[in-house]
Amino acid sequence: MDSVRKFISQIITTGMYPFALLVLTIKSELNRFRSLQKPDQVKWNDPYSGQPVFLFAAFQKGTFRPDTMLALDAAKAAGFYVLVVNTGKLTTPDALKGSVDAYVERYNFGRDFGSYKSGFLHLFKQKIIDDCPRLLMMNDSVFVTRDRIGAFLADMKDTDLEVLGSTENYEIEYHLGSFCISMAGNVLRHPKFKTYWTAYRNSDIRPTVIRRGEMGLSKMLKKAVTSEDQIKSLYDSWRFYNLCEADNAYLDMAVTAARVSVLTDWPRISLGEITQAYIETRMLSVLERDESAMELKVDTTEPLESVSFQTIDDCLTYLRRVARDKSTIDTDGFRRFAQSEIVKVFMSGSQIHQNQTLLLKLGLPIVKLDGLYRGMFNIEDMTKIAAELEEVDAKALLPLLLTRPYGGNTLMGWKRSAFLRGLI
Repeated sequence: MDSVRKFISQIITTGMYPFALLVLTIKSELNRFRSLQKPDQVKWNDPYSGQPVFLFAAFQKGTFRPDTMLALDAAKAAGFYVLVVNTGKLTTPDALKGSVDAYVERYNFGRDFGSYKSGFLHLFKQKIIDDCPRLLMMNDSVFVTRDRIGAFLADMKDTDLEVLGSTENYEIEYHLGSFCISMAGNVLRHPKFKTYWTAYRNSDIRPTVIRRGEMGLSKMLKKAVTSEDQIKSLYDSWRFYNLCEADNAYLDMAVTAARVSVLTDWPRISLGEITQAYIETRMLSVLERDESAMELKVDTTEPLESVSFQTIDDCLTYLRRVARDKSTIDTDGFRRFAQSEIVKVFMSGSQIHQNQTLLLKLGLPIVKLDGLYRGMFNIEDMTKIAAELEEVDAKALLPLLLTRPYGGNTLMGWKRSAFLRGLI
């Protein structure tokens, strides 16, 4: 019965997609027209004196969230010139003056890249880009934790790399997560950089913003750097791979932190599946391989599904227990195999969604606020994330996540179709 309901739901979702796309396209174009009548409002613009720039895109009204203020104050303390572009209206914007050097309010059109564009156009107009040694762009789609934010901003500011993202994204095609990217002055002054931002066309349609914005920005940055090795991510797969090479404890850390939610079809870490795959591919089956080949005959009286694996050592203990010839157990070989499988999962989709708890354990002080809404987190994942935070941050973060429950369960009609197809 569940499979029938799922099949019917998929038909409805697919059938409503053209209507959903039409509705969102019309809404976006109407919003574009309204935006033409509402120019950006520069509330203040303090003199610039040649320091690195922190460009922050916000969508908040009334007052800024405490974690947003934490980020702005940390950036100011780190020596940045802080420029905020906000699509909401603050009750008392002047209260920001101790934390923010320039503040712009704009009409809410174009999502985060619309605010980035307004920010860069402001910097071009003020000729700040001409002298800027480095710029860090960030938006409020992430929650900033107080633990290590200062060190993180230093990592992003003091790097020798021309372009440094915080995390990677392997979804659709490889690109840097646009919620936090640091760029050197030579990149900011590259002709392609200004051309990209002046020509960028705003849209409210999510896939369009991802294509033109996130992926388009990464493509442009690859052309603007002096060599391919000058664009990387701080918490990239290579870093995680090297940590695992140096210390096997990181494999168990990844298992403990692994995402639990099954609402998305991205792969998840499963030691049971890794062990089964190792038996089938590396410990040659007597039923499928030549008798002359080296074989591991397995005692099947203890099936894998009856065993709970918590660590890599649990897997090795199981293999030693069921192997009829103990000498064929290759401990290092299994660890290398498990590492390969775990790193492969680490590299799937958007890293900050796929590996949120693990990245917190590794030191990344930001949490993606749409994790529950997108189905990448469930309540158990959310609890794991909270356990990595100081109590004050956990208490502030959890309500923000819970106010955006999984869209596939809460949205109805064409909005549900639009959500499931990634339009919103």
